[in-house]
Order: sequence, then structure tokens, then C-alpha cells
Amino acid sequence: MLKIRLSKMNNRVKFSSLSFLATLVVCLSTVFTSCNDDEEPTNMNPVSVFTPSLTAANVGQEITFTDGSTDEDGEIVEWSWDFADGTSSTNQNPVKSFDSEGTFSVTLTVTDDAGATNSSSQDVVVMEGMVSVNFTTSVEVDSITNGDFLLARTFTDSIFFEGMEIQFTDASGVGNAATANFSWDFGDGTTSIEQNPTHTYTQGGDSYTVTLTITDETNASGSFSKTIHIPGTKWTVDGSDYETMSPAIDNSGNVYVGTRAGLVQKFDGQTGSVLWSLDIGAGDGVRSSPALSNDESTVYVGSNAENFVAINASSGTQIWSVEMDGDVDKSGPAIDPDGNIYVGTESGVLYGFNPSGDILWTFNGHDGDINSNPLYHDNKVITADDSVIYALNAADGSLAWSYVMNFPGTTTRARFEGGFAIDQPGTMYATYQDFGFGELIALNTSNGSEVWRTELPADARANSPLLSPDETIVYLGTEDGLDQESVFYTAHNTSDGSLIYAVSNVADPTGEYKVSGALGSTGTIYVSAFDDFYYLLDSESGDRMIQLRLTVPEDDLPSAVPGIGDDGTIYWGSRAQRFFALYFFGELESLPSTGWPVRGGDNKNRNRIR
Repeated sequence: MLKIRLSKMNNRVKFSSLSFLATLVVCLSTVFTSCNDDEEPTNMNPVSVFTPSLTAANVGQEITFTDGSTDEDGEIVEWSWDFADGTSSTNQNPVKSFDSEGTFSVTLTVTDDAGATNSSSQDVVVMEGMVSVNFTTSVEVDSITNGDFLLARTFTDSIFFEGMEIQFTDASGVGNAATANFSWDFGDGTTSIEQNPTHTYTQGGDSYTVTLTITDETNASGSFSKTIHIPGTKWTVDGSDYETMSPAIDNSGNVYVGTRAGLVQKFDGQTGSVLWSLDIGAGDGVRSSPALSNDESTVYVGSNAENFVAINASSGTQIWSVEMDGDVDKSGPAIDPDGNIYVGTESGVLYGFNPSGDILWTFNGHDGDINSNPLYHDNKVITADDSVIYALNAADGSLAWSYVMNFPGTTTRARFEGGFAIDQPGTMYATYQDFGFGELIALNTSNGSEVWRTELPADARANSPLLSPDETIVYLGTEDGLDQESVFYTAHNTSDGSLIYAVSNVADPTGEYKVSGALGSTGTIYVSAFDDFYYLLDSESGDRMIQLRLTVPEDDLPSAVPGIGDDGTIYWGSRAQRFFALYFFGELESLPSTGWPVRGGDNKNRNRIR
């Protein structure tokens, strides 16, 4: 380090010579230039954008503020709304009403994952004396068969289907309806001047903003808008059985899946075009979830041919393949921040690999199977070998701790087959099966101690817990209970495991939730059951929103975990040898960036905290 000694004379700095000063300037210039060369790339600020459903509203009328903000080099993690009336919100898409007249400059400030912020404002005019407008929506026939779905049923007032006749009913309470003017805009280019019209949407796969404007005999007017969602199929691919696995989705929206025919495939997420298909000689097939390397250049996947394969994500060519001791049946890999990979086999052996395919270590607990996805957290790899959960030191595979799931007073042991979930503090959540009986447990991953343990209304064999974005709720589907007719979706407090709800919400009570669902940012849970229906559930209540049948029932038995793309596309596979891209909420939906919303933790299936 260059040290400069300065002497003070008469409150002035005196240098020994002007030449030294010149030399100093050159040296400092060189130092700063070198520092600039080593600087990290500058983070780009996010862009705050939002749309209110109404810019002129009546006092007390609800307005939906829809976020449309973007962040080019990262993601937005915080939303802060100032409604200029002393109230605020941190929801991404809040609903707000104003209690007094005025012009309110609503401001949205967004923060990205690097801490940068950006704000934007819009005025909302609120007045007394406007006509207070509202309307309701309903259908007389709530089920339909159309071109996209063999059978579809709605349980909501905002999701309907192409071909359904929807009743729009004025609920404004305008003083003299006979002298008022009603103007409906259905958002699809059609309108009506009836007070209570019906309308049928002829194009699925889109969302429509319906607006009712009423003008009364005094020429006072008001409007109310509501979004109607019309689900549809964006594309389908006919191939082999898509079973058990969860698709991986890269940052470009491409989708990676495995099939029972032993194929690993890459689809264009927008069109469904098969970009490549690689036969990895998998015998009984690929039921393990593919995972993407940290730079997304490589796809890792195991198979029932007792091998684990690395595939070039761009070309679909095999990079390397390692022979395993046993099938890699349902266990998807975990990938640590250094790119090392961990995966288990049905022979109960857990492997650690480096990115070149070299085996770093193996661990064999006892004679059980490894069917759950390993977790990577805090330099540990956590897996379950039948009824024992092991935490291994990632560096060498040595045992850090183990947790044996025995039932008190018996020698019965549980079976862990679903994936695990983990929160930011490091508490992991796991479920097990004992043929008609099950429990949800929470463990401290630092030492394996039990945080809590709670009984489920039925067993949960291959189901995986999901965590809400704020990590306060864990969601779980079950299989049939002791009576073979009790299938539930449950929600529990993560603090103590206490039950929030247990809802029997399948069409057929013997239908069974065989595999995990996925939780979207809209609060919707996407899950399928063995009654051949695909369900959208309200995560707040567990109630059905809609149910769909996509293929001939006797050929279906949907048992693939859904994926959620960044553009809101829902990707789902089926034993009916079809893979679907579905529209429900469009860009209003996404996979939450926090919590544990899908079996592999995120769209890359890396099974670690993001």
C-alpha cells in the first residue's frame, strides 16, 4: 500500500515537490482504474408499473391495483403501496376502497433482489354522488364439455369456461333502473345495454375485463370492473406416460420432462415444439424429476435403468452417464451452490457427484428405498431411507444426524416417499405413509431434533409438503384413509403443526392425491387426483375453484407434479401419454419466489433454498 506523509504548515498541506504530486496523481489514477476493472456489474433498477381497475370511483368502491413491474436483471421481491390517505399495503396486487372524496396519488415502490428501488404514481379520483355500481356473475349450468376439456366444472364467480352462458346481474341498487342507462363491455369486443344480460365467451385461454357503466336520470354515472378468466389449452404433446416427475423450467421458458418410455424431452414453452428428445435407455422409464445445473447448461436426471445422466440442455446430447446401485425411481437430484449433485436409489444408496460425473462419495443407511428428493441445506444433504431420515455432511458423506420414525409402543416403521420442504430458518417438513395412517413432522435440520409432529386424517405417501410464500402455512394432500374413502387437502401452521383446515374436496372420495401439487402466487393450488380430475384449490380455504378432465378417464390417472411458468402457464403431465400447457390466470400467475411452492423447491428442481 502506498503511504504518503503530509506536513501541515499554516493550515496548508505542503508537498516536497510538484513532481511528487504529479507522480501521486498517476499512481492514484492507476489504482482507481484497476479497481474499476474489478467492479461487479452495475445492478439495473426495477421499473415500477401498475394498473388500477378504476381511475374514477365512488366512495367505498373497491379498486384492484394490479402490479406490472419488471426487473430486467433480477426479480422484484417487495411491493410497497402508499394510497395517499394514510393507508398502505405490501401485497403485490392489493384491493382498496377510499372512505372520502378527493384525488389520491397512489404510489407503488418496488424493490429488487439487489435492494434497488423504483417508484411510480397514478391519480385516482374518488367522488360522492357517483352511481355506486356493482354486479354479480353466475351460471345456471356449472359443468360443460368443450373442445379443450372433456369435462369442466366451476365453483367460483370469476372462472368460467368457453361455451358457458354466464348471467351478469346488476347489483348496483340504482334509484330508478327504468330511467338509467346500462352499458356493458365484456372485454372481448362485445357489448350490451341490458340491465341483466347473459354472455358466452367463445375463446378460451384468456382473461377478460368486464365493465358495467351506469348513468342515472340526473346524468350521474359510475363504473365497476371485474376480471373473468376463461381457461384453455395452449398446447398439448402426445408422447409417453408422464408420471411422478415434476417438470423443470429454464429462464427462457423451455420445459424439461421425463417419460415412462425412457425419454428425456425439451419443449418450447410457448409452442410445445419438441426441441429435442433423448432416449437414455431407461427400461421402465424416467419418473425422476429432471434438474437444471446452476448455469442451466446441463440437465441431470435418473432413471429406472440404474443410471444417472447429464445432458447438454441446448443440444440434448448426453454428456456423461454413471451406473448406479439400483433404480433412480422417484428421487430427483439436489444441486448445491458449487454444482455438486446428490441423488438416491431404490437400493437405499445416496450418491454425491461433482459436475463432471465423478462419484465423490456414497452412503447406504440400511436396506430400505430412497424415493424422496434429497435436500441440500447448510452444507448438509438430507434424505430418507424408508423410515429413517439422514443428514449427511456434503463434503464427505459422513453422518451428521439421523431421525428414526417409530410409532410409540410398536415396532412399526413409517415410509417416506414424497419430497421434503424447508424454510429459511432451516426447519424441514416431511410426511410419511403407514397404509391408512400418516403424520406431518417438522425437524430442526441443524441437529435432527423434532420440532413438532401432528397426525393427518389419512396417509400421505408420495405427497410433498408445500410452504406459503411467508412460510407460515404448510399445505398437503392425502391418500385414502383407513376407510378407503377419506381424501383430504390440509393446511397447518408451521409454528406448531396445528390444523387450519382439512377439506374433503375431490369429486370421488376414493380419488387420492397421489403426488404433490404446486402453489401459485395467486394463492391457487394446482393438484390432480386419481379420480381423473385436475383441480384448482383456494389455498385459504382448501375449497375447489374448478375441476377439469383432460383425457379419457380410464386412460388418465394423472400423477405428474404440475409446473408453473413465469408467464403463468401451468404445465401438467398425464399417464394418458399427454403433456399439457394450460391457461388459467395468464400473467397474473407465477411461481412464488419465496416459500416452497413446488416439490423441487423451484422451477429448476434443485431442492435447496433459493
